[in-house]
Amino acid sequence: MKRSTVSPTAFAMLVATLTLMGCTNKRIAEVKALPFSYPSDNYQDPNMTVDQVLDYRHVCDSVKWTIDQTEQHQTFVQYECIYKGYTPTKELIAQAAKIPGAGYRNQVGDIYQWVYGADGKPTLTYVAIRSYYSNGTTKDHSDGGYDNLVSSFMQLAVENRAQNYLDMTGAGFQ
Repeated sequence: MKRSTVSPTAFAMLVATLTLMGCTNKRIAEVKALPFSYPSDNYQDPNMTVDQVLDYRHVCDSVKWTIDQTEQHQTFVQYECIYKGYTPTKELIAQAAKIPGAGYRNQVGDIYQWVYGADGKPTLTYVAIRSYYSNGTTKDHSDGGYDNLVSSFMQLAVENRAQNYLDMTGAGFQ
C-alpha cells in the first residue's frame, strides 16, 4: 500500500490558510451583527443588523464581502453590491470607443467599508455608489456634490423600495 505524505511546508501553509479563513469569517460576522447605520446621518437602527439590511436587498444582482487592509495597515471589511438592471447606452459605448483605453460604465453598485480601530471594533467609515467600467477601472461617487444624491439613491436600496437600477434612477443618478 502506497502512502502519500504532506511536506511540513505544505502543511504549514494549509494551517495558515485555514486560520486566516477563520479570522476572515469572524471579522465579516462581527460586521454583519452590528446595528445598521444609515449613511446619511449615521443613525443606528437597533432593530436591524447590517446583515439583515444589506444581504437581502432586492436591487443586488450580486453581493460580495471581503477583508483587506488600509495603507495604514488597519483591517477593514468591505461589502459590495452590483445592482440589477443597469445597461449602458449605445452612446456611452460609442463615445468610449473613440478614446484609446477608455471604458464605458457597464455596471453600477454600492460599497460600504468598516475599519477596525485601535479598540478592535469595526466602525462604518466609507459609503459610496461605485461605477464599474469596461476597461477594469472604477469610480466612487461619495462626495463633491453627490452627497444628497448618494444618500437618496442608497436609501431606496436599503429600504428595499427598488428592485433594480432602473427603479433607482428617479433619484437622479444617470
